[in-house]
Amino acid sequence: MESTVATSTVKGNATTPTILKCYDCSETSKNVFHPYTDCQLRPPNAPLRDCLSSDLYCMVERVTVKGMTVSIRRGCTQHCDYGCRYYGFGVSQYKCTSCCQKPGCNTGSASSQIGPVPFIQLLTLVSTGIFRLPLLLFQT
Repeated sequence: MESTVATSTVKGNATTPTILKCYDCSETSKNVFHPYTDCQLRPPNAPLRDCLSSDLYCMVERVTVKGMTVSIRRGCTQHCDYGCRYYGFGVSQYKCTSCCQKPGCNTGSASSQIGPVPFIQLLTLVSTGIFRLPLLLFQT
């Protein structure tokens, strides 16, 4: 993906770089996660911060465990790991990340992104024959 975020604006004879601005907030649950916060539901109420010149993306990262959000983070980033994936040992966590390249664009939830994991799990079930058993039962 080709990206150019740090552009230039010409004012008179001087050229000034245009820096990406992203909403910046994060919340992590320790015991109880409060879902009705500005970072979750009203990102425009969070601070809109200037990114570093090396930051190419605004991002939203949401982590869920058993369907419950345990953390959300919005901010600037140099690299984008777009999509959803499982990670962790024991209790699996599902991390979804979305990225964009316009000022203040990181207002989404990052939870509706479809990553490669669900398709791979389905493919594994089909290839191991779990879905063949019901078909064999109904054949005459």
